[in-house]
Amino acid sequence: ILDRDEHISNGYTHVLPSLNYRIQFKPGWNLNLRYSTSTREPSMTELQPFSDNTNPLNVRTGNPDLTPEYTHGLRAEYRSYDQFSFVNLFTFLRFSYTTNNIVQSRTVQDNGLQEVTPINSGRGWSTNGGVNYGRPIRPVGARLNLNYGVTYSTGSEFVNQVENVSRILRNTVRANLENRDKELYDINAGGTVTLNNVKYSLNEELNQSYINSTISARGTYYLRDVWTFNSSLNYRLFDQNVFGPGQNVAMLQASISRLLLGERAEIELSGFDLLNQNQGVSFTSSSNSIQETRTESLGRYFLMRFTYHLRPGAGSGTGRRGGRGGRR
Repeated sequence: ILDRDEHISNGYTHVLPSLNYRIQFKPGWNLNLRYSTSTREPSMTELQPFSDNTNPLNVRTGNPDLTPEYTHGLRAEYRSYDQFSFVNLFTFLRFSYTTNNIVQSRTVQDNGLQEVTPINSGRGWSTNGGVNYGRPIRPVGARLNLNYGVTYSTGSEFVNQVENVSRILRNTVRANLENRDKELYDINAGGTVTLNNVKYSLNEELNQSYINSTISARGTYYLRDVWTFNSSLNYRLFDQNVFGPGQNVAMLQASISRLLLGERAEIELSGFDLLNQNQGVSFTSSSNSIQETRTESLGRYFLMRFTYHLRPGAGSGTGRRGGRGGRR
């Protein structure tokens, strides 16, 4: 219980320098370097010295002695684009270093009750980078895009005053292929593979390595400049060894639309989740757990939409078919 006459106050002063440097080698080729600093102040919930026992099994208490986190960030980017060959390359590397990390201190009793309090502890850092490469494949009239990203981060939590350090490594590879001439149709297909590796210092039995993948395809067909047929498929595959069988989700959508009244109006019929497999499932890795979240989601349904533009020429279809007729 906090005495009504007790007054808690605190103040902080931070200097937040930043630096930007850019080198232009030639048109379309440049290197950017950026150094920045930032702070994260504790929230009111984290600061208030009251216990929240709405969940008796997990009691949370604030800490008025918390100080803000202070983060140094360094980012480097390299971009190149050849306007004649339409080949592009983009790479980046980012590093961040944080002091006075606000982490959770968890006390677990023998009967399973937990008391959680935020504290300032040590340092944490993370780094991530990526490469994106794209080029046309002229013999088949297509464009190929390849992307690779990697993230490595560390975090900590205290369990019964013993520090539990987590290390999370995530590698993501993406590839997609699309047609270049979009006058009559627009097709895009590809896939994503994410390799996750999570390690904990306190209990190595909780270490996990798992792979999640996504296969996607999208197609649009234009008929006589008034009809548009569209369909897309997004198939998510989750690691069966970690999340169990039956977690894969296929999302199929389709629509048909027609311009009316001199292209000032449009009527569209859309179908969502045609296979009725939407499960509202997501998986995330944090400093102390791999979390599976399930939410109630709307299943298969259909939608009819009518759009009318009051301004003449607004319904010319430039927004809907803006990508047509171009080559990249």
